[in-house]
Amino acid sequence: MQASFVVNLGDRANVPIVSFSATSPSLTSLQSSYFFRIAQTDSHQVQAISAIVKNFAWRQVVPIYVDNTYGEGIIPLLTDALHEVGAHVPHRCVIPPSATDEQIGNELYKLMTMQTRVFIVHMLPKLCSKLFAKAKEIGMMSEGYVWIVTNGVANRLWSMHPVILNSMQGVLGVETYVRRTKELQEFKMRWKKQFQQDNPAIMEVDVDVFGLWAYDATFALALAVEEVGFNASLGFRKGNSSFNSTDLDTFKVSQDGSQLAQALSSTSFKGIAGDFSLKDGQLQSSTFKIVNLNRYEVRTIAYWTPESGMVETLNSTNTSTPSILRMFNFEDKIKWPGDPLFVPRGWEIPTKGKKLRIGVPVKFAFTEFVNVTKDSSTNKTDVTGFSIDVFKAAVKLLPYDLPFELIPFAKPDGTSAGTYNDLVYEVYLQVFPRHSPLVPDISRAILNVTEGERMKKIESKWFAQEMDREDNSGTPSFSSGSLGLESFWGLFLIVGLTSILALVIFAASFLYNHRHILEHPNSRASRWRRIRAMIRIFNEKDLNSHKGSQQGDGIACGGDEVKASPNSNWLEDKDLRLYEGQQTPSTTGYSSPEIVPIIQLAILNEENKY
Repeated sequence: MQASFVVNLGDRANVPIVSFSATSPSLTSLQSSYFFRIAQTDSHQVQAISAIVKNFAWRQVVPIYVDNTYGEGIIPLLTDALHEVGAHVPHRCVIPPSATDEQIGNELYKLMTMQTRVFIVHMLPKLCSKLFAKAKEIGMMSEGYVWIVTNGVANRLWSMHPVILNSMQGVLGVETYVRRTKELQEFKMRWKKQFQQDNPAIMEVDVDVFGLWAYDATFALALAVEEVGFNASLGFRKGNSSFNSTDLDTFKVSQDGSQLAQALSSTSFKGIAGDFSLKDGQLQSSTFKIVNLNRYEVRTIAYWTPESGMVETLNSTNTSTPSILRMFNFEDKIKWPGDPLFVPRGWEIPTKGKKLRIGVPVKFAFTEFVNVTKDSSTNKTDVTGFSIDVFKAAVKLLPYDLPFELIPFAKPDGTSAGTYNDLVYEVYLQVFPRHSPLVPDISRAILNVTEGERMKKIESKWFAQEMDREDNSGTPSFSSGSLGLESFWGLFLIVGLTSILALVIFAASFLYNHRHILEHPNSRASRWRRIRAMIRIFNEKDLNSHKGSQQGDGIACGGDEVKASPNSNWLEDKDLRLYEGQQTPSTTGYSSPEIVPIIQLAILNEENKY
């Protein structure tokens, strides 16, 4: 709230507001041309955090943040970045800025009852120190837990008290990267010397990245003032704004503020904290170090850049090398809370948590797969079957204990309570909750069971009779419900009869339409020549059915005009002179009324020769 108020004040007074500590992304929405942030906004680091989560395939993450503008500003961006890498946020833990140890403990106890064991902490160092002290006290800094802190804390890890660092062992952090240069080292030496002269009782001290940004901001402002070239004191004029101030009569507007803001926007130089350049009033710097707290040493284990993501080293030009960080190299460098031998999987079944409830359909058929029996004397329900044994074998392969109970989907009298679809609806259309971390582990375990020797033992247990019957007969045994070729004899009969009937109808229709060729009384052509003529007619008909009515294909009739293809010689062929007589020509497209006299003349001439 304070930062927003000051930014609005500068915007109305036309006075540039320069900040090197306001990192909340919410300030970007103000869109003030007089606000300059010489610091990394928190929105830059969410991609680096999500890269860590993706690298270790953690599927659920819980953010723990302070309940103010600083804490809330990053959460929407962080949630979106986590969703992009397949991670889900099942819960958010909000800590008041002035929370007591009891309040912090109550929130942490709630988290202990949940499955998720990956936490992202976003708050200032003072509150963060109290949080980790309480987490260590109640056992949340032990094996299986993962803690990631944002750069608000990671940038100051080196300055924290050893007692605080002792409670943060194994913490991962995203720290702003500042390349070590000769100018930086000389500046730090001068700064330490001056600080110790002013504070002789304090020996171990160093300037953090916020101090470097403050130095660069001051230097940039000095360059902007020189460019504008003030010759006198800053000039103000009385404003006519209705701004809600305590003294509206004395509220004035800068006469040179817009020029100074424009000069500051175009300022660029090589600063102590890196290359200084502003875009839309924002410092362009987005390289981070991934650090790990090991004892009292803050170790750099990787780097993150927008161009290459997670990388193992950076080259001299402050850009990432092509070699992408491998997961096995990453984990070898990390000390996890509790110092486990393996990377934490990111979730646990709480000791006081509920058992996994498995719904079992009640069926009276195919009992080899699932069979539910109830002992009336003891009122105990027993669930057995092939599917049950496969599931139990998969659970045994999990690297952790998974308590579960089998619950038959039945009425009090033991009959089925509904169909299998009804059972699925009871669990909201899913066997496991959405984004459950159990899904990949169970799927992987079932795959291992089906591909291993255990599957053969389960099959022989429940299907031994069928397997023995197959071995004795030498052929696979089919149940009464199996389908063989004999099951489709009716379909084959219908298709065969339909095909034969269609062939007979077509042949009869063709012979009837061209019967004048076989029955012509005046023709002396032999029967063989008549058959040849019929075959040629059939071939011509088949070709024309593919070529359609394109020009030059066979004979095209349009109106009173008759055209013959120049490639067609059937009018001259003696076999086809059988198209004669006084009958009406066929309507199949191979003759027309205009052609009949020519055919008759040709046949008469042929007969006169004999």
